[in-house]
Amino acid sequence: GEGGEQYNIMHTDKNWRYRLDPQSVLHFFSGSPFFSRTSNNNILAMQGLPLDRLRTMTGIEYRLSPSVPVPPCAPDQPEPPLFVIEKVNRRSPTECEVLAVYYVSHRRIFQAPSLHAIINGRLRNALHFLSEATRRYASHKTFNVDTGHALDFMQPLSLSLATHDVLEPAAVKFSQANVREIVMGDGGGGNGGGTSGGGSGG
Repeated sequence: GEGGEQYNIMHTDKNWRYRLDPQSVLHFFSGSPFFSRTSNNNILAMQGLPLDRLRTMTGIEYRLSPSVPVPPCAPDQPEPPLFVIEKVNRRSPTECEVLAVYYVSHRRIFQAPSLHAIINGRLRNALHFLSEATRRYASHKTFNVDTGHALDFMQPLSLSLATHDVLEPAAVKFSQANVREIVMGDGGGGNGGGTSGGGSGG
């Protein structure tokens, strides 16, 4: 699929036989379901033109994040463990709006959760817990003509809400788990829900 939030997808291409570096990683990324065929990157590729022309165009493009530079790496050294790719809407040679961010880690590609998605998940949790606390509080409230309103604590209130995280979107958890994996430097297998590409990067 092209566009939209795809936090629950992890893509890899087991047939890719080339070294990943700042020059080849965008080609590797173009084989993923995150890549839009209407992007300027694809238009230039179909015309056999270099990507350095992206700055002269307007519209959707993919680029290595300028805020997360890839350290120099000699050909006889291991590949860089992380590339950060941005999907941007370019308005001019100097003005871009970042629409999405993707991580390429150990030849696996996944979308980073947006700040909106994380905050939305947290707010949903908070509202759920507040509603649940109110419901349980009401279930312990009693009324007597002589004493008025009171709380019946004969049964425990059991508000073990802080131990639950029931409403955070599973896809956001998936991306957060991948981010933690990068930070910890684990290059093992990804979390479930991934896809494997079949094409070879030429």
